Amino acid sequence: MVRRQGPRLAEVAYPDVQVARAVTDGRALDLVLRPGDGPVRTTLAVDRLVPGRTYTSLGTATDTVTADEHGRALLEVDLGDRHEVRLH
Repeated sequence: MVRRQGPRLAEVAYPDVQVARAVTDGRALDLVLRPGDGPVRTTLAVDRLVPGRTYTSLGTATDTVTADEHGRALLEVDLGDRHEVRLH
């Protein structure tokens, strides 16, 4: 059995958010997002994080996010056009 590791985009508000790319290297998560029907502020759920660890987030409303005890975190993103997000 192959065990998946690294941050994963767990939830988005489809169809408000279109995911063009979601790639992890086991340590970081790179996303390319587009708004579905015009500009929107939305919440992304990320999982498979290290519980309690603080991550740097680029392209989000805040510069850092801390994973909860289950290895999940929520990221706020303002989408107006093609938008890149990196969590590491």
